[in-house]
Amino acid sequence: MSQTWNIGGIDTPTGMPEIVGTHADYRRRGLGRKQFELMNKWSEDRSHLFNTIMAIGHYCRQFGYEYAIDAWGGSTTSPSALGNASKTKKDPPALTSRDASPADTPFIADTYINCRERACVTVNVDAQTFEDEMFGRSEGRTVFYLGRIMELDGDPKAFYLYELFTKKDGIRVISLEIAPSVSWFDAATSMVGDLQELVKRFHPEGRERCEKIEFSFGSEHPVYRIFDQPLGAPLNGYAWYVRIPDVAKLVMHLGPLLEQRLVNSEFRGWSGGIKITFFTDGINLSFKEGALASALPTGIIEKQEATAGYPGLAFSRALFAQY
Repeated sequence: MSQTWNIGGIDTPTGMPEIVGTHADYRRRGLGRKQFELMNKWSEDRSHLFNTIMAIGHYCRQFGYEYAIDAWGGSTTSPSALGNASKTKKDPPALTSRDASPADTPFIADTYINCRERACVTVNVDAQTFEDEMFGRSEGRTVFYLGRIMELDGDPKAFYLYELFTKKDGIRVISLEIAPSVSWFDAATSMVGDLQELVKRFHPEGRERCEKIEFSFGSEHPVYRIFDQPLGAPLNGYAWYVRIPDVAKLVMHLGPLLEQRLVNSEFRGWSGGIKITFFTDGINLSFKEGALASALPTGIIEKQEATAGYPGLAFSRALFAQY
C-alpha cells in the first residue's frame, strides 16, 4: 500500500507491505523472502523512501527492517476506576459529546493534523479516508472505528475515535485531538465523562456494559498529564518496523528538518562534513552555511575516521526520533 507519512513536517512517500503470509503447506521454502523482494521492487517503482510494517517481533529484521517507531501504548482501566481518576474534575463537563457523522470528517481531518505539534512521525489522513474507514465499512472489518465529537455551544472543539473489542466487552480509544481554541483539560475531562456513559450503550453477552477501557494513543499523550490518578495500568505498545533502501536519499529528503535543527542549536550556519559509519556501510553529510549540500553513500568508513557510528540498522531509530 502506498501512503504519505509526515516526518518533522516533511511529507514522505512510504510503502506498507500488509499482510504477508504463506500457506502452511509451502512454508520454509523461501517464499516469504521472495514476496518481500517483489514488494521491495514495487516500492522502488513507486518512489517510496521507506517501508513500514507491523511485524512479528524480530522476524522482519532478516529482510532489512528495524524497529524504529513506537505504536499505540497507553493504559488500560475499567469504567469504575476511570470514575475515580476524574471525580475531582469538572462536573458537568465543559464539552458536550455526540456521535460523529460523515459531515464531521472535514473537522476530524483538520483537527487531526494538530498531532504533528508533538509527534515527529505522523500519517497523512484526509477527510475522505476518515469517512471511508468510519462509515464506508462494516463492523468487524480489520479497520473500523467510531467517533465522538465534543462541542461547546454546538461548535466542534475536539474529537476522539474508538473501536470495540471483538466481543463488545471493551472500548479502545485510539485518538484524541483538539482544536486550538480549547484546552486539553476540558477535552480530556469531557472525554472521560462521556466514556463512562458510552460503555452503557454496548452490552456484551451476560453483562450489563463494557467492562474495559483502553487508551491506545501512546503513553506520552497530553491526556495523561491531566488527572490526579493514572488512567489505569500501563499498556505496552507495539512497534512499526522500518526498512530504508537508500539511507542517503532519505536523509537528503529530510534536509530541511536537519537544517532547522541546526538553526535552533549552537551550530547555526555551520559548514563542514559528518561521516556516519554503519560499520558495513556509511554516509557522508556535507553542510554549507547551515544548509545540507549533499548526503552521499560512502561504503565502509573506518571507525577512527567516523564522526558517529550506528551498528547495523540502528540509524533508522535516530532518523525516526527514537533516541
